[in-house]
Amino acid sequence: MKPIELIVGTYTYTDSLGIYRLRFDPDSMAIDGSGIVTGIQNPSFLAVHPNGSYVFAVSEISKGLVYSYQIGKSDGAALLGVEETGGAGPCHIELNRDGTVAVVSNYEDGSVASFLVGDDGNLQKASSVIQHSGSSVDPARQDKPHAHSATYSHEGDRVFIADLGIDKIVSYGLKMPDGVIEPDRKRVKSAGTGFGPRHFCWHPSGRYLYCINELDSSISTFMNTADGFLTHLQTVSTIPSELSRQNTCADIHISPDGKYVYGSNRGHDSIAIFAVDSLSRKITFKVAIPSGGNTPRNFALTPDGRFIFVANQNSNNIVIFERDSTTGLINLTGVEIQIPLPVCIKFLPDPDITYSNRVLHT
Repeated sequence: MKPIELIVGTYTYTDSLGIYRLRFDPDSMAIDGSGIVTGIQNPSFLAVHPNGSYVFAVSEISKGLVYSYQIGKSDGAALLGVEETGGAGPCHIELNRDGTVAVVSNYEDGSVASFLVGDDGNLQKASSVIQHSGSSVDPARQDKPHAHSATYSHEGDRVFIADLGIDKIVSYGLKMPDGVIEPDRKRVKSAGTGFGPRHFCWHPSGRYLYCINELDSSISTFMNTADGFLTHLQTVSTIPSELSRQNTCADIHISPDGKYVYGSNRGHDSIAIFAVDSLSRKITFKVAIPSGGNTPRNFALTPDGRFIFVANQNSNNIVIFERDSTTGLINLTGVEIQIPLPVCIKFLPDPDITYSNRVLHT
């Protein structure tokens, strides 16, 4: 099996240097560092262009920035440009299927921005910046909007934003060729109050959307109709019913065959596993497996679904699990790597990239 290439976003307020590039060899079960991109503060979320040539990173600081890099086979990454995100504390960036539009979620002030992506991988200045408004029931976490992530519809003409602060999934129409997003207030959706929607994943059919809710430790299932309306089908807890300790959820992914959904628990420090019903697409909780560290902020399934890489933020480690495609269960491989404050994992499309161990100053 060919080596798997990945990049890791981190927080840089301790001893992290920036964005780390790693290589995992499934045959030898070895993982090692292969490069570091420096010169960026708190690259907490990343996006990889579909052609594998470019990487985009938000800088989660008060005056939000987004960086674009060109990926090199031997030189790692070269800085292409930096743009303002139009808001504070950007925590997420998502590209559409053809890599022509990026949407950034600014958590701190609850705004979202869209950017056209040039053929050269550079981001243009923001095409649109839209400020959310409102609040919800949690006085500590929901006193104002907190846009947390974006996902495109499978048709590509709509963007859904999870706003933790207002307990809403806000629907936007995407207007091309300008890359402008426009809110559609008729399609704003909520599964309930105090949930705190955070991240999404789509069923491979494109008709069902799963949203992990940070504040009440749950996953909500929605059906997406052809006209972009979401219908709430269910909400299921990500933690065992007997759990008493404080917990918040973070990330969510689905297996390539659409049979299992996975979500991360921080506090319980586990990966929750759900079976997907083959007809209704509703999910049923199976088990929560310890994450191999503290505070699993983010995780990622390899494209073939064989492995899950878990980024445990507060124990500074990435742990690799092997997944049973029949049962959906995951097992520790015994392989992990120490990375300071890892908070985002993305795989690179080209498995043949090789480069030397060195720090890349940009």
